[in-house]
Amino acid sequence: MIMKPMRITKGNPEIRVDRRRSEDDRVGEGYHAARRILASLAPTTPTSLTPPGYQLLDTLGVGGGGATFLALRDGSDRPVALKVLHAHAAPGPTRQRAWRELDLLQDTHLPCLPRLLDYGVIGDRLFITTEFVGGQRLDEHARAMPPSRDKWTHLAETLARVADAVHSLNERGIIHRDLKPSNILIASDGSPFIIDLGVAALTAHDAAETLTADGVPIGTPAFMSPEQARGERGLISIRSDVYALGATACAVLTGRTPHDLEGVSLHEAVRRVGSEPARDARALEPDLPRALAAIVAKACAAHPRERYATAAELAEDLRRFVRREPVLATRPGAWQRAVRWVGKHPVAATAILCAGMVVASGLFAFLGVRFLRYRPSHTTYNANRTSVRLISVAGDTLATWSGPSDMTGSVLAELLDRPHQLGGGRVLVTWTLPAGPGVSELAQVGFWDPSDLSRPWWQSPSNEPDLVQPARRREAGKPFSARLAMVDDFLPGDEYPGPEVLVVHSHIFSLRCIRLYNLRGDVVYSAWHDGAIGSACWLPGKGLLVFAGDSAEFEWKDLDVRHTGLAYSPAVFFAVRPIAGASFGLLNGPDKDPDPRARVEWYRCPLPPEAQNDFTVGVSKPHDAHLAVDHTVAELHLRGRNGTLWWTLDAEGRIVPGSFFSSDGARQAWDELRLGEVWLGDLPRPTQ
Repeated sequence: MIMKPMRITKGNPEIRVDRRRSEDDRVGEGYHAARRILASLAPTTPTSLTPPGYQLLDTLGVGGGGATFLALRDGSDRPVALKVLHAHAAPGPTRQRAWRELDLLQDTHLPCLPRLLDYGVIGDRLFITTEFVGGQRLDEHARAMPPSRDKWTHLAETLARVADAVHSLNERGIIHRDLKPSNILIASDGSPFIIDLGVAALTAHDAAETLTADGVPIGTPAFMSPEQARGERGLISIRSDVYALGATACAVLTGRTPHDLEGVSLHEAVRRVGSEPARDARALEPDLPRALAAIVAKACAAHPRERYATAAELAEDLRRFVRREPVLATRPGAWQRAVRWVGKHPVAATAILCAGMVVASGLFAFLGVRFLRYRPSHTTYNANRTSVRLISVAGDTLATWSGPSDMTGSVLAELLDRPHQLGGGRVLVTWTLPAGPGVSELAQVGFWDPSDLSRPWWQSPSNEPDLVQPARRREAGKPFSARLAMVDDFLPGDEYPGPEVLVVHSHIFSLRCIRLYNLRGDVVYSAWHDGAIGSACWLPGKGLLVFAGDSAEFEWKDLDVRHTGLAYSPAVFFAVRPIAGASFGLLNGPDKDPDPRARVEWYRCPLPPEAQNDFTVGVSKPHDAHLAVDHTVAELHLRGRNGTLWWTLDAEGRIVPGSFFSSDGARQAWDELRLGEVWLGDLPRPTQ
């Protein structure tokens, strides 16, 4: 109903009735700074602002947004509901909220909604006229119901009808957001009516069109959903109305709301609703059937996804209770249903159990045998140590790996667990050892899948193309070959998980490249040494790699030392500390790497010139496991004869007092050379 502006002289001559809705009113000003409707002006009785053509009969109610009166229109004896808002009608959020209610009422035609009759502006306030719905509020209707055995059934059916009415709103994109017993009227025929859409929101519209300021909860605290109380507008949905229906059902069935809000401030009430779980309905009303209490609990769940998806699902569950069927809210779990089925079918259950046990036993036996027969356990070697056998847990030979065809030394292998960072599983690491000094066979290293030894994952090449030599006096023409290998966790930590493989690549012209590879074949540390390296030892307690060999930085003749035989360079022991990801140049010599981290921890010469022709050097692990963490054994081998001298060296390369041992032949040769006490000092230097 649209009327032209008119000025009224009766009563207040300044009263102006304007039923036209301007574009400015629709948009409103300062919407995002709107205040909460609950904090609007205090109610006043707008007797002097009664729209022309209306006669007030009674006050129906006063709420946070306005006062509702029972009234008559001129020329009609049918009472109407006249709502006059408390807030002034200046363009802005308050008027925009009123237009929202008018739009919803005007555009929505449902049996559960009062029909819109009139609306407009009276003075500086808004008014809305709808048909008057005779009936009782939902809570009054419940209290008026006489006690009987069917009381819970009648209440459940009434609540189901209310849920159907709310669902019809939700289907049209309307979220009421202020459902409560006082906003639900029950007509004489039992039909529910939903009134006061003042805080409803259109789910089909953009969130920016809502009347509520960001983060401000709107609704009655006792019946608002937790997401509304916390101001989480993005979570407000039709499940928020489901929560309000659950809270309404709790109030109707028990006489109390899901949260105890008596005597608390508005701030505390909103906090409790937003952060505390709802109370158990049976704790409020012990006579309440368990099924109804379960329905209320599911509808009042704290998180939206735990509630009924729609009000229609809530209505259907309530009707299951009315029909005395199991409700979804208390549907037994799979285990409970299985127990019930077994109780009803004991013979069939026993047969299924026996069959399952037979199948499970057979499956476990099959898997157990397969695990024992095909799970790699360890490695063994043939008599002459030229091939490796991979043995399963059950002791069966899974596969055999042979060394290079021209192998004259021996082969070694280790079965390792591959770290999960590298794909998990197991890996077989193999390498060869040359037969002795001077031979040219390769100590080639390979990583193999134990289930397929036909081709390796990675194998150290005999000719490393990426080995770039440091600056030398002469260029080498022959390729590098791997002559030494060892497996251990040289770089502990998460950056390089699992063990690494030490490989020393050797060149005919004395250069040696020390490299650490991970189990993928990636180089994770490298350094160079000018001179032979014959053996190595790892000290995990100190994080040191100790090597034995000789230094090609100079020859003994450079010191004017007369010599004969094969030994031309000083024998040395030295130790380095691997650094993850580092790549260094020479560790010794005049063109050594300038990086201070690349320096060796210590560099010692164990033999005087007189003993160079008779002894070679080596290092090994002590037999004592405790010493093996921080110490290594220095070995002097009598060249060409059986005989060895041993000393224990500490992490600083010093001889541990009292640690000297020797075989008779080596000691005799040492004494024949009249070398006196064992000498282990700094490498001598040529005079410039």
